[in-house]
Amino acid sequence: RADGTECMGDDHPRRIIGYFTSWRTGKNGLPSYLAKDLPWDKLTHINYAFASIDTQTNKIQVAAEATQLEWPEVPGAEMDPKFAYKGHFNHISSLKEQYPDVKTLISVGGWAETTGFYAMTTDLNTCGVNMAGIKAFNQSAVKFIRDYGFDGVDVDYEYPSSMKDSGNPIDFAISNKCRAQLMGGAAGNLQHGAFTL
Repeated sequence: RADGTECMGDDHPRRIIGYFTSWRTGKNGLPSYLAKDLPWDKLTHINYAFASIDTQTNKIQVAAEATQLEWPEVPGAEMDPKFAYKGHFNHISSLKEQYPDVKTLISVGGWAETTGFYAMTTDLNTCGVNMAGIKAFNQSAVKFIRDYGFDGVDVDYEYPSSMKDSGNPIDFAISNKCRAQLMGGAAGNLQHGAFTL
C-alpha cells in the first residue's frame, strides 16, 4: 500500500509467519516435509530457511534442494514445467498461484550461516564497514527474489553479540577480533529484519 502498511487479506487480521526448512527433503532417511505440506491457508508469510552468503562474492546462494531436487515418488509433489527451476522453489512458486495473498521470503543466515554476513558487512583486515560487500549482497538479493518469484528477503543475522566467544564457534576468530566495530557498524544494525519489493 502507498501508506507503507501491508494488506494480508480479510481473513488474516495479523501476520502469521512460518519458516519452511530446506533440509526436510526426505532424501536423508527422515520423512519429507514439502511446500505442499504447509498450511498455506493459515499463513500470511512463509520464510524459506535458509540461504547463505557466498564469502567470496557476497551474493545469496542456496543448496541444491532449493532449485534442483525432484520428488517423483511423492503424490502432489510434481514439478510445474512452467518454471525454469525445480526443487522446493518450484513447489513454492506453483502454490503461490493458488494462494496469492501469502508472501514468500528467502531467509538468509541463521545459526549455521553467520560467517557470510561477517565477510559481507565487514572488512576483515581493518574490521571496518565493507560497503562494496553490502552493495553486492543487496544487488544479488533483488535479482534472487525476481528470479525465483519471492516477495522479499528475511535477514536472520543472529550476531554479533557483546560477549566474547558467543554465537557459532566457527565465527569466533572474526567476531572476537572485530567485536567493537561489529557492534557499532553496519553489521550491528543488520541483525534481523525483512524487506520486500
